[in-house]
Amino acid sequence: EYEDDEDDGYNAKTQSAMMRDLYLSINEAKFSWVPTDTTNVLHVDSLTIKKGCLTMIIGRIGSGKTSLISGIIGEMPCVSGQVLWNRTSSIALVPQKPWLMNTTIRENIVFGRLYHRRRFDKTIKTCCLQPDLDILPEKDLTVIGDQGINLSGGQKQRIAIARALYSKANVLILDDPFSALDGRVASHIFEQ
Repeated sequence: EYEDDEDDGYNAKTQSAMMRDLYLSINEAKFSWVPTDTTNVLHVDSLTIKKGCLTMIIGRIGSGKTSLISGIIGEMPCVSGQVLWNRTSSIALVPQKPWLMNTTIRENIVFGRLYHRRRFDKTIKTCCLQPDLDILPEKDLTVIGDQGINLSGGQKQRIAIARALYSKANVLILDDPFSALDGRVASHIFEQ
């Protein structure tokens, strides 16, 4: 983004005051996988994610929800407009297809952070993983195989959600997180 010495009334103080109650603000933004292609563009007039609020993007299959997430997190380039993140934002993403490492369930959830038993146990309970761990030979120390090959789709999804929750990020971006879960489990996780 180009900046010059002219004061257009929009400076760092103004931005800071504006973002005090927000994690994210998008204004007149256009996103494109091919920045030179102006015909295949995702246009966002305005989107704000307020602190302490649940924000849901709802739309039909193929309407651009996942593309919007790609733009929000910086994977898809913003070719014009403005995407502003509050500097206090920490983000955890749960994609449609969970990404898992060929290591233990615990390591997939803790993901390089310090292991805190109480926080871990609470996360396991929130994500309804305890019954699954109880039947595994090594419980949470069971190695799950490449991309969780030994797990069901619902188990993979819940581990990915658990990783996001364990991270203590203040912004959770969940892309169709309950698609592989039964209604009762999805409802429990959502309510927690």
